[in-house]
Order: sequence, then C-alpha cells, then structure tokens
Amino acid sequence: MRQRSTEVERVKRLNRAVKLLKKFESSQAIERLGEEYGISRPQAYRYVQAAGKLPRELQIPDEKEAVIVKLPVSIIKEVRRLSKKIKESISGIITEAISVYLKRHGAKEKL
Repeated sequence: MRQRSTEVERVKRLNRAVKLLKKFESSQAIERLGEEYGISRPQAYRYVQAAGKLPRELQIPDEKEAVIVKLPVSIIKEVRRLSKKIKESISGIITEAISVYLKRHGAKEKL
C-alpha cells in the first residue's frame, strides 16, 4: 500500500497542475501530471480540479520532522485543552509558540 503524500509533495503537485493548466486543456494537464508524478488518473484529476480553483501557485511549506520533548504535565494539559477549544493542531500551537519565542530572541532564519 502506498503512503499518503506529504504536504510539501501535495503543494508541489498542485503548483505543477496550475502551470500545466496555463499551457494545456484539463485532459492534457491530467495526463501529463499523472505521467510526471506517477500517480493515477483519478488522483491527477483531483489535483487539476483543485488547481483550477487556485488564484495562483501556493507557497511550498517547510518540511516537518518529529521531535520528542519532555514538558510539564500542566503545560501538556493546557495545550491539549487549547487545541480542542480553538480547533488547531497541537503541532500548530507549539510551532507558533516556538516561532514567537525565536523571533523575540533574535532568530536569524525566516520563520
């Protein structure tokens, strides 16, 4: 069984579909996208349909990597509670918190 594509792969395929739609009709874009990425015709169709609704190409997100950290139980409980309340992933909350911290302390990389 094939695994699902990553968010980065999904955005790259959508962006390629946007470019193909500028040059070709949908049927040709579907065929070319399928060939280029080795995906089925139905998958290519879904990408092309989604790309047709985009006003422009999407920004490619940073790849993600799992990290294990030990945090106080009280912080974990609060993050889980907040996650449910605002319907945001725990990863999203932690990423935002760390990004704010890094910016505050002079991080040099674009966050």
